[in-house]
Amino acid sequence: MIGSVAVDTDNIDDWGFIENTWESFSFYGYDVDPFDPSWNIFVAVFDVSNIMKGIESLDFDVTLLSDLSFAGYIDVYDPINSVTFSLFDNADNNLYDAWCFSLW
Repeated sequence: MIGSVAVDTDNIDDWGFIENTWESFSFYGYDVDPFDPSWNIFVAVFDVSNIMKGIESLDFDVTLLSDLSFAGYIDVYDPINSVTFSLFDNADNNLYDAWCFSLW
């Protein structure tokens, strides 16, 4: 496991979106502060008719310590074509890792 994401479903809107807020976001042992303005996007999508099914899609691009950026996207209904993850070094634009990941 490379990381974890937890959201509060009390923040869900009428369309099933939770945007720009999370309870915890951790990758490679780094915790990202939801109040740090340096991250770009965070969207978790649920089926509002049954939120117990869990996250249907997750899209994020967050920057940590102004040097590292974590970016990823997953759609549980199209896992072959829409699952990506990358870790960037913003100081020299190097891509450390890029591969698929999954929700579980």
